[in-house]
Amino acid sequence: KRHPPVLLGADPRGGAVPPALDDMRETFAAADLLALMHQQSIYRMLLALFLLVGVATVSLLMRNLAITEQARRLYLAGYLLLLAVADLAYLRTRWRKSQDRFQDYRALAEGLRVQFFWRLAGAPQAAADYYLRKQRSELRWIRDALRVAALQSSLPRGGDVEAVQRLWVDEQRDYFRRAAARDGRRRRGQRTVGSALVLLSLSATVAWLAGISRDAPVYIAIATFAGLVLAAHCAYEIVVALREADSGDHDALRDMLATAALSVAIATAIYAALVFGGPLLAQRVSALAIGTSSIDWMLAAIGITALAGTFAHAYANVRAFGEHEKQYGRMEALFRIATDAITQESTVDETTRHVDRVILDLGCEALAEHADWLLLHRARPIELPTAEL
Repeated sequence: KRHPPVLLGADPRGGAVPPALDDMRETFAAADLLALMHQQSIYRMLLALFLLVGVATVSLLMRNLAITEQARRLYLAGYLLLLAVADLAYLRTRWRKSQDRFQDYRALAEGLRVQFFWRLAGAPQAAADYYLRKQRSELRWIRDALRVAALQSSLPRGGDVEAVQRLWVDEQRDYFRRAAARDGRRRRGQRTVGSALVLLSLSATVAWLAGISRDAPVYIAIATFAGLVLAAHCAYEIVVALREADSGDHDALRDMLATAALSVAIATAIYAALVFGGPLLAQRVSALAIGTSSIDWMLAAIGITALAGTFAHAYANVRAFGEHEKQYGRMEALFRIATDAITQESTVDETTRHVDRVILDLGCEALAEHADWLLLHRARPIELPTAEL
């Protein structure tokens, strides 16, 4: 009920899919549903792992603030318990091979998508002959399943190029455009928030070192040098952000400025809440058995903000938002070009072969793109997050 099956060729205009393709459409719906279920399970588990390891590290930092031996043991035990729970969740995910299943089912569904619309266009080619040919033998079952699906579906009488353009080419073009914009926003948002947290942590460290080293020229020189490096880093981040935002696109520039302002506000709020709210919390909740020293809480805030920033970067890297943005943008351009080509060719007589070639080449590109997607994620398996402070 939460994941209604997606039916290929579901035409809002009421067009019927040839009966010869019903079995293939049902197979796609099953593969797509299984892929979606495993995908959401994997992403929930990934967030849980980052949360558990993050809270465990904070518990270890709180041990340094504890004022009694019993409290130190308690925070250390909490650290170990949370890490053990995270490790069990990680082992469960690896044992069930949820990530591999998600990727395999998605690869099968995308192959069936291309095969379905090739058949609908009247093309006799088999997607298995163009898909995952250079991948490892463990993926051979996907090609075998595609070949069986192609053999079980007879070629409809006459291709429906207009339906293929409307239900595949146009829909995929719109999907890739939305997906590229979505993952671009996620990449910029998490990169900006992560950078803001890390830079704020380093800036606080520089300010603290400079404040306690007034009579030590060596430490002042180190703090000054680190401050200059941080300023250069901030300038670099600003230049990169401005390059990404098209100068002629006011909406992109506005979104970039809003993301940067929000990121700085989030980082500052987290740091201020720890520095100023931590001592107050320790005073009011004596059961926590933690100190009220502002210096100790500032050091804890420096560590926690650096941890949060590092995890933001690590999560974006595991999800491969940047790579997805590039891949989806390229595929959106290809489907847009194919739309224009089919539209132009359809207005001219005796161009059936040209349109068929466009559809065949577009399917091959779609298969190659998903093979690249599969290899990208195979090379980035879910791992237990680590933090070095």
